[in-house]
Amino acid sequence: MLSGAIPSSSRSENKDDTPNPNRIQTYYHTDLTFQPKPFQQHLNTTVIGRYLHYLPSVTSTMDVMMTLADQGAPTGTLLLAERQTQGRGRGENRVWLSPSRGNLYFNVLLRTHIMTELWKLNFAIPLAVVLVCEKQCKVPARVKWPNDVWVGSKKMAGMLINSSVVGTNFIVNAGIGINVNDELDEEMRGSATSVYLEAQARTGTTSCDSSSTSSSKLSLINREEFLARFCNELERLLSMPQEEVMELYKKYEMLVGKEVVVMPKKREDASSHYTATAIGYSEAGHLRVRIDKPESQKIAGWKQVEVADGETRAEAPEVELVSEEVSIRPYLENLKI
Repeated sequence: MLSGAIPSSSRSENKDDTPNPNRIQTYYHTDLTFQPKPFQQHLNTTVIGRYLHYLPSVTSTMDVMMTLADQGAPTGTLLLAERQTQGRGRGENRVWLSPSRGNLYFNVLLRTHIMTELWKLNFAIPLAVVLVCEKQCKVPARVKWPNDVWVGSKKMAGMLINSSVVGTNFIVNAGIGINVNDELDEEMRGSATSVYLEAQARTGTTSCDSSSTSSSKLSLINREEFLARFCNELERLLSMPQEEVMELYKKYEMLVGKEVVVMPKKREDASSHYTATAIGYSEAGHLRVRIDKPESQKIAGWKQVEVADGETRAEAPEVELVSEEVSIRPYLENLKI
């Protein structure tokens, strides 16, 4: 289980070390647009989001959160920035563009000593984003393994989940970037989207504020409510058995049954790419694929099998892909979500 105890190095003056659902510890600049009070009003968690650090600009929220973790920040700590100057994407030298456009760039710190909880996180974090998009804004987002969120053929959110071991405990630093109110440049709209754009396209309004009665197309999505709902969903998912989280993940994932391009090395090295069919997921969060034509794709380890009357065919090997070692792209023409 995820512990709610506050390490002694980060205790507040309150002698009760248990996070109080009616209290939130905030550390933030005053000249900012995100309002912690409305965020707290929508927050129904016991642990996640109860300690909020809010900054106008950082190099990378991943780096700042690791510093907070080293200083003893408790599990559930939330770090939010309006802008990142050196935001990182998954993979070597990949950059996550993080302009100050009303989006959400944040990290969640989680501590656990149970390996299966670590596996569960890989499914629960992107799933929480998808559920908020659906419930709050009626946007049919889907998870693209391992931890991107797409709507149709366009990316709307990305995550970078790093973990380290200290003694017998795992420390998870989960960075999440969500295009919330970004209208995006025309050039970017071909491959990216935002909650704002998708809500407006589907409902004619972007009012995803549960307290608003406005139907104006100009109204922005309530980021405070969106982030609080994410925290609520994530804590709920982490309290569920892993089997139930997996079943829910399967409902909202977008790859199984579809042909994908597997890129084992750098994206630019096309000679290492091959095609496969996504067939499922392992308990540890690996993507299982079937390589349908290994003989034509320079795939090692395949063999011929006899089918009838001496005829043979290439046996389609099934492999598990580890997210740290590959990137996956679906064939966009095959996407029907």
